[in-house]
Parts: sequence; structure tokens; C-alpha cells
Amino acid sequence: MDFEFRDKYPELKTLDPWVSELNQNRCYSIIHENGTYLGIGVIYNIDYAKSEAELGASINNKPYWGKGYGTLAMQFLVATCRVSGIKRVYAKLVEGNDRAFFSEQKAGMKQYGTSVINGIKFILMEQYLII
Repeated sequence: MDFEFRDKYPELKTLDPWVSELNQNRCYSIIHENGTYLGIGVIYNIDYAKSEAELGASINNKPYWGKGYGTLAMQFLVATCRVSGIKRVYAKLVEGNDRAFFSEQKAGMKQYGTSVINGIKFILMEQYLII
């Protein structure tokens, strides 16, 4: 999968995977072709019985904000779930985080609701995958 991703998005050098041994989360470091660390992408709360997983991506390197890397990361996470046989992906983001909202929309996710957790309002996004 990593080679296919690099062919499609050559500006990203790699998304180096590492797997948490405790809960089988899939975590990826997002590295630019110039070697700069951009952030992290995560597939977590994987439920194979329900065939669904939660996604999250964060571009932590501020000079790279607004350049489409969050969208690329979300597209990669969605594609990784699709080839893994996951049928539904979902995410929650803090209301007002427009960059995350638009990145998730560009990756094919749709808003399906809102939630309040510890007084913080979240937007709930999801996408059903065709396998």
C-alpha cells in the first residue's frame, strides 16, 4: 500500500506505519519528500465484527498547514481501510476546526451528526466504503 500511495502522491516521501501492540491501532508518520515531519495519521477503534474503524490525522508542522497534506493523509487512511475490508470509517472533530472538516469532506466523508463530550462539541463524520 505504501508504494501505491507514494506513486499517487510523490510529494509525500512516506507514511511510515507502526502498529500499537496493545490495541492494534495503525499509526502512520507523515513525512514530506524533503524529510520534514508533518504529522500523524491513525486508524483506531478498529472493530472487525462491525467492519468499521475511526480515523484521525493531524498536520502538526504549521508551515505545512493549508497545503492539502491533511487531505492526502485522510485519503490514504480511507484507502487503507478499503483495501483492509473495512466497510465504514468515521471520525469526530472539534466544531470549528474547518481545516479538518474540509479535509475529511475531500476524502469522501459526510457529516452525520454532532456530539458533546466533556462540554466540547464535536462534528461526527462517516463514509461507507465500496470494496
